[in-house]
Amino acid sequence: MSTNASVKSFQNCLETEVPGYNDCPSFLYQVNKVSARGGRRNRIAAKVRDICGNTTAPSMPPPLTNSTAKETDDEGHSQIMSKEEVLAKVRDVYNAESKLSVQEFEFYRRKVDLNMTKSLDSESTRRVLTTVLEELEDKDRCARILREWLTSDVTISSWCPAFLKIYENASII
Repeated sequence: MSTNASVKSFQNCLETEVPGYNDCPSFLYQVNKVSARGGRRNRIAAKVRDICGNTTAPSMPPPLTNSTAKETDDEGHSQIMSKEEVLAKVRDVYNAESKLSVQEFEFYRRKVDLNMTKSLDSESTRRVLTTVLEELEDKDRCARILREWLTSDVTISSWCPAFLKIYENASII
């Protein structure tokens, strides 16, 4: 069974002849030309040539949507809780009935207790926890806030997953 499809050897060809060899756009790595008189060295170009018509920075930021404007207004009205107030609210979460076994609950509680107090010195940590602890009844929103915060802030990784586990399994109404 022979086919008439042509077979190409890639040993003696240019990189541009091989489909998919380098899929990076070539304009990202343009090198300045060496001038015969100046003797400048090759450097990666600082300015990217706009060949697509859409690589320039926008002159204005996008307009605020209703949801963005509402979130910023909501956050501006709440006062940031003090360290003691946050710890009191966390104890309220501890006191709620939990679906976790006693051993599991105690394991996570110890992790939170040992590590959270250090993080509460930061105003940004207290700000996010204030948002979460003021709306404990909305589990989906609070859990989403905690997960997004956990992925963006490495300083809370020692206690936030444990707190999230306790919170998700607490019966808060």
